[in-house]
Amino acid sequence: MRVKSFGEFSICMVSTVELCLFNQRISRQRKKKKEVELNPIKLNWNVFDLAKSAYEPGHTEAVIALVEKYGYDVNYVMPSSGLSLFLCSCLSGDRKLIKYMISKGAEMHIHTKDGDSPIYLSTFGILNSTYVDPDVLTDLSQAGCCVNTQNIKGYTPLHRAAAKGNTDVIRYLLKLGADRYLPTKSGIYPIDSAINAGR
Repeated sequence: MRVKSFGEFSICMVSTVELCLFNQRISRQRKKKKEVELNPIKLNWNVFDLAKSAYEPGHTEAVIALVEKYGYDVNYVMPSSGLSLFLCSCLSGDRKLIKYMISKGAEMHIHTKDGDSPIYLSTFGILNSTYVDPDVLTDLSQAGCCVNTQNIKGYTPLHRAAAKGNTDVIRYLLKLGADRYLPTKSGIYPIDSAINAGR
């Protein structure tokens, strides 16, 4: 293109500069959006909170992306909460995230300071979820979690399910070998948990 006058040249240069600045601004916005997606700490979330709420849209993917990007140890226990990233995932009851944690070497015999096992926390998570997927209990059992592990007070996942009155989860736990005759330290059986909860 041949420029006929200085005015045309100026207009052409200004347009080129504006286009470059526009592209640069768009590029920065895309980069910033990607950082926000991968760095929820900027949104006052940390990876542990995201794992606990993995049932929320996008949280599972954000946790996986953060673990992959920063190489988080899924078994590291936060001193403030006593929970590992894996145990936080179990609390959510989200099967996809729990299976991912298992693939990353999650410790099946880890417990909270109250003695809650991964399968106990997952039972809690799925019982409080809008979408109940008890297959996560099979995944944990096959990975080495014992369905009859009691917490400090002696409660098992079956006690938790009985107290909630969720017959599907109760049946599922029984198929996995849950002991219906295992009492807590204060002598409460799973059936008592159901009765005490008015089920």
